[in-house]
Amino acid sequence: MPDPSSGRRQRRVAHEFLAKRGAVEALQGAEALATRVAFYAGTLDCRVDGAAVRPQPGGLYGGWITPELAGPFKGEPGSQDW
Repeated sequence: MPDPSSGRRQRRVAHEFLAKRGAVEALQGAEALATRVAFYAGTLDCRVDGAAVRPQPGGLYGGWITPELAGPFKGEPGSQDW
């Protein structure tokens, strides 16, 4: 039996993609990025080689932090002057 949440996940991925896609197309000089897709780890269940990632702190950055990485990371309290 199919996972009943899979349809919700697919719609969420589509929403995330469409929300970000418009911003890339609006940037002059970033045409090469128009065919690329990126996702913020904070809005989806993102994994690298099966390991869950967490988003880079601060909500502004798009970094993915995997379990083997050690901070400090830009976006953590006290990193505003880096």
